[in-house]
Amino acid sequence: MCYNIVRLLNRECVISKEKIRLALGPDSAICKQNAIKYISHDSDENEMHKIFTDILNTYKELKIKNISQIVLGAAIVSFGMYNVHDVADITEGGVLGLNLLFSHWFGINPGFTNAVLTFVCFLFGYKTMGKSFIAYTSVSVFSYYAFYMFLQYAEIPKVCPGIVGRPLIAAIVGAIFVGVGVGLTVRAGAALSGDDALAMALNSRFRVKISLVYLISDLTVLLLSLTYIPLSRILYSLLTVVLSGQIIELISFKGHYRKND
Repeated sequence: MCYNIVRLLNRECVISKEKIRLALGPDSAICKQNAIKYISHDSDENEMHKIFTDILNTYKELKIKNISQIVLGAAIVSFGMYNVHDVADITEGGVLGLNLLFSHWFGINPGFTNAVLTFVCFLFGYKTMGKSFIAYTSVSVFSYYAFYMFLQYAEIPKVCPGIVGRPLIAAIVGAIFVGVGVGLTVRAGAALSGDDALAMALNSRFRVKISLVYLISDLTVLLLSLTYIPLSRILYSLLTVVLSGQIIELISFKGHYRKND
């Protein structure tokens, strides 16, 4: 009886406590409480269904061309990080550098770390980004994670293990892989890591220059990387950060999400 009354009230949008009280009678306190709980629960379910449908529709609107470019970019970066950075003790700035840091000290897969750190950064910056950007970025993050996990757990041999003794070449080659891969991703309307979301959020809320956010995050990660990389290699890593940033900007045609005020 209570359930049927509540369904009727909910269908007709008569959900105020007063109208529920009148419909159930003054002595139906328990029934009234259950009715209010049901309506609240049903309202939450409707809201969640709406959000899920909205997200699903966003993914349906993504372009195959952009998705292909994002997957290609993620594959290039993961290949470079696995075969160059990880071998030659050359690191990157920002989240990509943190991935290598956690991989060295805790043995955590860089792809997994990238996904977690990017999600954390998105908690700060989701309001400043469009739905398509978030959707494309989720494709990018998942692709990077999948490619790196495949290379690592399939025990794919390193392409050029001798590069460990040539840090200058490793810095340049590593910058090319990261620059081209991230540049393609940015050009397609996505990001590979959470640096972008965090930078955009700080720029929107506190008017901090995006380029300054990247500089601080890059330098911070490079300093932390001194815990496992010699100072000389850190200097080469700084070269990698600068070169990759220029390549990203060149390929993305002044991309809107990175290194841009």
